[in-house]
Amino acid sequence: MAAPRRPSCEVIIRQDGKPLTRNQATSDIQFHNISGQEESLILVQQTKMYFLVDNHEFGEHMLELICPPELAAFAFTFTSCVDSNSSPIPQER
Repeated sequence: MAAPRRPSCEVIIRQDGKPLTRNQATSDIQFHNISGQEESLILVQQTKMYFLVDNHEFGEHMLELICPPELAAFAFTFTSCVDSNSSPIPQER
């Protein structure tokens, strides 16, 4: 994703109609209070791949991205396996 016409933009991320939990959050996710409710979001500041959600179990979900018109999204990749070694969140040892 990129914000080619602005220095940055916020993309709200919801799964199944709700903000992500901190357990589902990746290292790219931030939590902000918006209109009295905590939302999970990504601050797009540079052109790169952003990791949106880290579900720890198999399941069917609806992923919703609430994007400003200035956002550029190039590709989405979904992984269908659970592999703790490939998680975008650093694992504690």
